[in-house]
Amino acid sequence: MSAHERDTEPRAVKPQLRVVDGSRKRIDERQGGRRPQPRFPYLVVRLIAGVYQREEIDIRVGEPEVRIGYRQSYVCHPEPYSETGAISPGCRELLVQAVLTAVQKRRFRMCLVWARDACTFCERDGVTVDSKEPPSGGVGGTPLPVEIQFDRDQEGTA
Repeated sequence: MSAHERDTEPRAVKPQLRVVDGSRKRIDERQGGRRPQPRFPYLVVRLIAGVYQREEIDIRVGEPEVRIGYRQSYVCHPEPYSETGAISPGCRELLVQAVLTAVQKRRFRMCLVWARDACTFCERDGVTVDSKEPPSGGVGGTPLPVEIQFDRDQEGTA
């Protein structure tokens, strides 16, 4: 490959580290210098006080089914979205019930985050609490060890 071909060949844009709002944060240049927007809904698992794990939830169309698991969470519903583009009430209820079951089985507190200002905390006693303040803070930015899998017991079985 000639020097000219190398210089004109399209290159992948790597995320750059820049100062934003007084702190250094990773900014994806492909998004015009904006931080990537969170995808809703997502699940926050409280591993211990101050240590949280965020789990993305895939939304699928089909027969009702939910899987809550380490990096494998999804909800499948015939009509997962309402006319406004939000999660439909039926899909939302299906997801809340599945998370409650996971909380009671695994004993980790969890929170479903629907939007920047809407979430549902699922407690070990089976109570759900809707809130306008999703969990924030805690240990962040550093990936947790892969050994922390909230859906596995000591022997590594689901």
